[in-house]
Formats: sequence, structure tokens, C-alpha cells
Amino acid sequence: MPRLLSGIVQVRQQFLRSVRIDADFGRTDALVGFVLQPSARLAIETLARHINETQQRAFTWTGPYGGGKSSLALALCSLVSPEKKIQDSAKAVLGLRRGDPILKAFNASPNDGWIVLPIVGKRSLIHNEVVMAIDRLPYRRKKAGLSRERDAIVELIALAEAPGRKGVLLVIDELGKFLESSAQTGGDIYFYQQLAEAACRTRGKLVVVGILHQPFEQYATRLGREARDEWAKVQGRLLIFRWPQVPMRSSILSEKR
Repeated sequence: MPRLLSGIVQVRQQFLRSVRIDADFGRTDALVGFVLQPSARLAIETLARHINETQQRAFTWTGPYGGGKSSLALALCSLVSPEKKIQDSAKAVLGLRRGDPILKAFNASPNDGWIVLPIVGKRSLIHNEVVMAIDRLPYRRKKAGLSRERDAIVELIALAEAPGRKGVLLVIDELGKFLESSAQTGGDIYFYQQLAEAACRTRGKLVVVGILHQPFEQYATRLGREARDEWAKVQGRLLIFRWPQVPMRSSILSEKR
């Protein structure tokens, strides 16, 4: 009898579905089987280095589908979770030890005041999605609908600068969907520049990570020259980390013993 591949390997369960950071954040099993690849390690080390040594606080991770960006973003969110078990899980999969620069940048202990705002892109206004993410925080009272008077940037700064707060982490997965919406509807791209500048200037620690599948400027290719210049200006406020062109190998398969 020929030996079948199914008798040698099995698919790890977490790879049967894609990661969704807003739904998976806070799950104790979300990082089971995650394998940190060298490029992912470099991406998070780049964040940590700039946070520790500069005022840069706004970043984008750009790379192909299947590269592990969303999984790494979930690990980063888990690293500053208020739950010790989830923090410990993130430290383990990221291979972090005491004194690691990543731990210095994202210094967290249980219930220390880090706020995590995971958002997944859609054909919508990013401003509204940030406001709704803030309203979903456990201690926030729900608002009756969205108000134009509410300034998402001001609210993020207030959260970051609140006494006893160690940081606010805003992660926007599928950022390209928001950018596509802005390009198609003529939406104001200036919000992203304001967000990046606020992150870099606030007295608190406000860290913004956007995740893209293609370079920022590609979303504006069909716009006029003046609009493309505005997009380029916004892009200049973000520190870009580019994933390898070939998707990183993920440990999807494990050998059966």
C-alpha cells in the first residue's frame, strides 16, 4: 500500500481560517502554533527600535497575501493585552526575554493601562471606525450613533495621555480597503496625516500600525496629479516596512509522529 501524504502531515488547526485581529484579539488560543519568521521578527524589531530611539510612532507593514502580517499584528496586540496569560503567550511565540528592546518599547504588565484598538478595513470612513473602536472599550459608555463633532484624533490623544496610561496601540488591518474607499469617493486622505503626526507628537505613547498588501501610492494611481501629490505627502508621515516579495513560509504543516 502506498503511503499517503495525509498519513505523514496534518494541517495545524489555526491555519484552517484566516486571522481577524478584531475578533481574535483576547482569545487564549489565537496564537497557538504561530511561528515567527525572520522577516516578521525584523518588522517588529524595526517598530521597537524607532519607538525606543526616535519619536516615530506611525508605521505601515506592506507585503503580499499570506506573508503573516495579520498574525504578527495579533501577536503585537496580545503582547500588551491586560490579561497575563495572553501576554505570556505572545512573549513565548515572539521569543522575548527580559531586556529585549521589544519589551522595552511595549512595556506592559497585567492591568497596567495599555489600550488596544484592533480594526479591520472595510468600505467605510476610517474616522468612524476609530470612533466605534473606542466606544467598544469595556469602560466606555456607548454613544447613540456617530457624531461629526467627535474628533477621533483628539480622543486617541486623550486616551494616550490619561494618567497611568502606558500606551495606546491602534492596528488597522486591511488598511487598503479604507484607502480604496477614499480614492473612489474622493474621501479626505488628510486624516491619515493627522493621525501619524498626532502619534509622533503626543506626550503619551500612541502607536499606529497599518497593514497593506500593496504600496500606499498604488491606491491613488487613478487620481489626478494634485491628488496623488497629496497622497505622497501623507505617505511621507509613515515609516514603511516592506515584506519580502515572495510570501514567507508559514509552518502550516506539522509532521505526524
